[in-house]
Amino acid sequence: MTKILTALLILSSFISLGQQTTEFIISGGIQDNNPNINNILSDAITSLNGNGTITIKGDIEILTDFEIPKGIELNFFKGNFLKIYSNVKLTLNCSIDAGMYQIFDFISDNDPLTEDGKIIGKPIVQNINVKWFGAKGDNITDDTDAIQKAIFLSQLNHKIVFLPRGGYMIKKSLTIDTSDNRFLFLRIQGETARGSIIRTDSNIKAIFNLEMPSTDTINDMIIKDLTLIFYNPNYNPVYNIYNPDDPTNQDDFKSILVTGIKISQNQRGLIENIIFRNLQYDIYADHFWSSTIRNCTSILDTRYDKYEAQHKNRYRFNEQCNQLLIESCVLSNSAKKDSEYLVLINGPSSNISFNNCTFEYGKGVHIDNRPVLGESIADLTNISFIGCYWEWFQYEALSINNNAHVKGITVMNNYFNAIKPDKICNKGIPNDHALPNHAIILGGVKGMSIINSYFIDWLKNPIYNGSTSSENININMNEWKSREKLISHENYCNASKDDYWTNSKYPIINNIPIGSTVTNSSKVN
Repeated sequence: MTKILTALLILSSFISLGQQTTEFIISGGIQDNNPNINNILSDAITSLNGNGTITIKGDIEILTDFEIPKGIELNFFKGNFLKIYSNVKLTLNCSIDAGMYQIFDFISDNDPLTEDGKIIGKPIVQNINVKWFGAKGDNITDDTDAIQKAIFLSQLNHKIVFLPRGGYMIKKSLTIDTSDNRFLFLRIQGETARGSIIRTDSNIKAIFNLEMPSTDTINDMIIKDLTLIFYNPNYNPVYNIYNPDDPTNQDDFKSILVTGIKISQNQRGLIENIIFRNLQYDIYADHFWSSTIRNCTSILDTRYDKYEAQHKNRYRFNEQCNQLLIESCVLSNSAKKDSEYLVLINGPSSNISFNNCTFEYGKGVHIDNRPVLGESIADLTNISFIGCYWEWFQYEALSINNNAHVKGITVMNNYFNAIKPDKICNKGIPNDHALPNHAIILGGVKGMSIINSYFIDWLKNPIYNGSTSSENININMNEWKSREKLISHENYCNASKDDYWTNSKYPIINNIPIGSTVTNSSKVN
């Protein structure tokens, strides 16, 4: 190597003559393991006898594989890096003191046959900061690679990947490494949900794509205190194109197809304090077990929602989603198609509980467990809604498909409120999207309890049974206030309250299923 770098090693701390050096300050240098070159890190570690602090005040080039052992602490001054070249592995088993600044710089030789440098090992740190890897959080710079490198390192030592306050743009999905030498592990946390934002302006598959092969399982995942958002300032929903100045230039932005968190083969996970914005699905899961979704919020920007953007289900739970708790979450949508429910539970699963959640607008929760092409299918069992609030629904709030294999649903201490004409008009909802006749459609459920809940402003029966396969329904201690009359669609935006509703003659349910009871339920005026 012709490049000559100087290195200054300064002994800065000692107790008395002959005692062990405890700190070295390094002002630039190289490390390539060549015995004919002054290898700055290995010399410092040797002088410290493998135990002490190396303070870095200049860039250090790592040209070949190297390990910094457990007894060393790296102390970085702001603006100084370890520069890791292509095909080089730096193993860090040391302590790191670096604050919020970049400390790793990956030098690429732009050869497609070589890999970027890697950091591996088990550094002794409280968390792994994405800023160390060069993430800017400025809403402009592509931070995908920096966040991804932090995630890969965190898998080896089960540390939290930390995103300080900022807007982190990504252009590809964030994943975990499934190679043999890594654990299937992810813990990623922002500073606050509104302060730490991961955004994309690209039509990627998912912000977090955590689909695993059937032979692997992610254990003890945590994703918390973040906003996940699709936002493209050039997206024109009128023409559904990327370039609004050229309506003929069709591209991948015909619809919003980005999912927030896509999960398969995942157990004991926690998704907490996440704000989902402008996504096709917020959470799309199968084989998701013994996990919690807590204090999450769904938000849709009407700039995208008014036209052809395809917002689907906020949460979609497919096959084998078992022992799930969804707690204190707020889900909002504006339905445009039959499939666009806030939550779709679709496939054999068991023990899914919604506690103290709020559901708003459009369609609520749909439970559909039909077999495909006549195949046998396991039952979908034990779904509960405890203390939930359902408000401003344009369609049904909770529905079960007629042919679904569903057993054991509990609805307790819920409030169901249909949308009123003034809300319809203020929201610009089409007239044919405003017929909230029934709150709950029983479908093919076998065994259901609807207890101590309140229904208001539904045009007909709050609970509807139109199937011959529903049975053993317990309706107890409920109150309802149905509405009988709605004036013609073309006039209701200018109607007074007396024009569009009167006290209803409808009972709480239109037809009592086989083996069912209605007790202690009453109509209110």
